[in-house]
Amino acid sequence: MRLISAEELKNWITKVYPRAARGFCELVDEMDTAYDVDRVIGKLKTEGFISDDVAGGRMVKIIKAGGANA
Repeated sequence: MRLISAEELKNWITKVYPRAARGFCELVDEMDTAYDVDRVIGKLKTEGFISDDVAGGRMVKIIKAGGANA
């Protein structure tokens, strides 16, 4: 998977396909958001929202599973 900037993509679409830009940009906005899970977890640990105990480990598993049962 490759992470891209949705805003940069929409700007490009608008320049290259000006007549169809509205529809394409709406499709981009409807797409799921992807992010670097390990980076998010690292930031949450740095900010003190996740600790290095059993509960913190469980939270990391839930986050890595995308909120599904881990």
